[in-house]
Amino acid sequence: MKIQIIGASGSGKTTLGKYISNQLGINFIDTDKYYWKDAKNNVPNSIKEREQIFLKDLYIDRDNWVVSGSIFSWNKTHLMDKDIIIYLSLNEDKRIERLVKRIERNPNYGENGLDFLIWAKNYFNETDVTKGGTHLCHMAELEVIKSQTQAKIIYLNGEDSVEENFKKIKQF
Repeated sequence: MKIQIIGASGSGKTTLGKYISNQLGINFIDTDKYYWKDAKNNVPNSIKEREQIFLKDLYIDRDNWVVSGSIFSWNKTHLMDKDIIIYLSLNEDKRIERLVKRIERNPNYGENGLDFLIWAKNYFNETDVTKGGTHLCHMAELEVIKSQTQAKIIYLNGEDSVEENFKKIKQF
């Protein structure tokens, strides 16, 4: 089973992905780890470095994985053989509240916490489709998936429990 979960930061992708991974006993990959060289999110990886790390993770088990997040803005060819893609949404106020709590709990955000929050708040406002982690980029990714693959597209709500969302996924 090959599953990818996309959606705005704070929508619950990682939480749902880990739950699915545990329930199905398959590899969990979080794309957030590809962006930064250091734990403090100060130095970004190059596209080549991201791809090398990603491919190493993906080939742990090529046929069974759940990926939390999108690589579409920097690699449009991988993950095209997924069985299911999930778009996870969440009420905007609740999503921002989650992100503020995440930043407060994690000292690694440091001075970058405010920049991250400003970026995350612009999820629906970004007009450049090439900017990763945005609604526009995610909608473009879903259009490519619809037109070029047989993957099932599932729309879920991040306010529902992981157990409820997993039941919905199992129906597919």
